[in-house]
Amino acid sequence: MTKHILFPIAITALIIVSLGFLAKKYQSTTPTPTNKNQTEEQKPKVKINNTEIEVEIADTPEKRTKGLSGRDSLDQNKGMLFVFPKESMATFWMKDMKFDLDIIWIRNLKIAKIDKKAKAPKAGTPDNKLTLYHSEELIDYVLEVNSGFADKNNIKIGDKVELINFQK
Repeated sequence: MTKHILFPIAITALIIVSLGFLAKKYQSTTPTPTNKNQTEEQKPKVKINNTEIEVEIADTPEKRTKGLSGRDSLDQNKGMLFVFPKESMATFWMKDMKFDLDIIWIRNLKIAKIDKKAKAPKAGTPDNKLTLYHSEELIDYVLEVNSGFADKNNIKIGDKVELINFQK
């Protein structure tokens, strides 16, 4: 008779524990911002000299491949930071881009190279006709910003780069 009582109790306990684990797994752990300023302060940024750039992070192969392709524009003082899992030689192209860019290559949190005014190709340009942009040394990050941004903000090779609200 004890077996008949213990078995349903054990099954009930197992179901309750399983539901608890499922509820915890699907419970949101993202804090709700209390105001707009808090959200702005938490966004990832890159700081070069005294210029802060709010960035989207491209840290997966899919995000790095897509980049800014297909977008019509990029707001001022915004960009995309491409994050590589380890120092790498990298090649970029402007496939499906609709606006020109400055491509800023970063190694050890210093600017290693700047490709200024990389031109968006004409629609329908075959892949084999696209200009390729290469790092000249191993890099950790690439920052894409609007064309002319580097000149406008006096950004040059050797400048120190600071990452805000972001860690590799």
